[in-house]
Amino acid sequence: MAEDAIIVAPGEGKPIEIAMGPLRVKVSGDDSDGRIAILELQVAPGLGPTSHLHRGCDETFYVLSGTFCFTVGDRTTDAAPGTLIFIPRGVPHALRNVGAETGKLLAIVNPAGLERFFEEVGPMPYGPERAALGVKYGVEPI
Repeated sequence: MAEDAIIVAPGEGKPIEIAMGPLRVKVSGDDSDGRIAILELQVAPGLGPTSHLHRGCDETFYVLSGTFCFTVGDRTTDAAPGTLIFIPRGVPHALRNVGAETGKLLAIVNPAGLERFFEEVGPMPYGPERAALGVKYGVEPI
């Protein structure tokens, strides 16, 4: 990692098309010596990952636009813009865009690595093949 700050302008970052909508890797593990990945996700109405957990990383979501329903452990909450949800590693979680419009999330993954899952899985639909690939990257379906 360079000793300089990382500055990513609007619209910059590596674009990846995934099943729930466009994703943009704003900071990757390659950029941060594996410390952190920062992802900007657009999630179409009614979509989002089913219940899963990560044993090797924490995830933080910040709702930029739209309305989401998050289930974290036994707690379910609606999340409007400005809501932040921190999910420690090992805690089951799921999210869904419950609004009528595409919503946007900022996801912070610590340490980095989950962005490689998205690069490999691409727009593959949810199902057994995707779940099996997720296990390779520490995404365990519940």
